[in-house]
Amino acid sequence: MDSVLPFWLEHSQDKTYGGYFSCLDRDGSVYDTDKFIWLQGREVWLFSMLCNKVEKRKEWLDCAIQGGECVLDLGSGSGILSITAILLGAAHATGVDIDPKAEDIARENAAINQIFADRFTAVTGDVIGDKAMMESLKGHYDVVLANIVADVIIPLSRVVPEFLQEDSIFICSGILNTRLPEVLDALEKNGLQILSTEQQEDWCRVTAALLET
Repeated sequence: MDSVLPFWLEHSQDKTYGGYFSCLDRDGSVYDTDKFIWLQGREVWLFSMLCNKVEKRKEWLDCAIQGGECVLDLGSGSGILSITAILLGAAHATGVDIDPKAEDIARENAAINQIFADRFTAVTGDVIGDKAMMESLKGHYDVVLANIVADVIIPLSRVVPEFLQEDSIFICSGILNTRLPEVLDALEKNGLQILSTEQQEDWCRVTAALLET
């Protein structure tokens, strides 16, 4: 494993347009830029599986996220995370916010970036308190985002697993370092495993996934 994976990590990722090159020479040079769909799916599965079942390596997680993802943005506000995700290669993003004004603002911001209804959906609702809203949003999301505060992320952790599949990840941020232990505890109590944490000054980000069964 240690002799094969580094080769593919270094040479197969198309860091300009996303996806993976599979036609590689022995020295790692690309001799055909065609990206065959079944090989794209195989590499996403491989590095997702390694990260979930073998070891929580950041480089494996980063390699698995290559574009074409379906994203759910909880507490989307102006839509900045959804828009950024699409600009970075996500196939579609759904932004949810409890404030009805945020829905229109997010759509307007998406349109400014030439992103329209075929790739971005903005809705108003409370996924924590409204069961019907939660049910309507259920589906396969590769990435679920929540850039809010600890007081929202903690109760949100009860419903986040409903939006995750085995190969999905949940990324939450906007967490003060003094509240990080509470957030980690809530995530783990609700069936999530912590993949990584990162701190910048007083603020923290957590990446988590469904607990292995």
